[in-house]
Amino acid sequence: MEEKRKLLRKQGKPQVIDEDDPEKYKQAVKVLTMKLFADLERKRRTLEAKISEDAAKKRAAELEAEEKRDMVRPEVDGLLCVR
Repeated sequence: MEEKRKLLRKQGKPQVIDEDDPEKYKQAVKVLTMKLFADLERKRRTLEAKISEDAAKKRAAELEAEEKRDMVRPEVDGLLCVR
């Protein structure tokens, strides 16, 4: 609100802004609150997606390492163990 007043003062206009009306102020606060919560929700979803993606990559790497380990088993009594 102070920024709006300062801008109006620089432009030489009356310093009456919409937020001076209690109803419009309430509406402005409500809109700002909704925007902030929407941003938080968006960030939360992004973080959850990233965590899920990282877990999937880690699991895929573990499976790949396990497959490699199973494919290359040491020889037992001169025989090669292959599954």
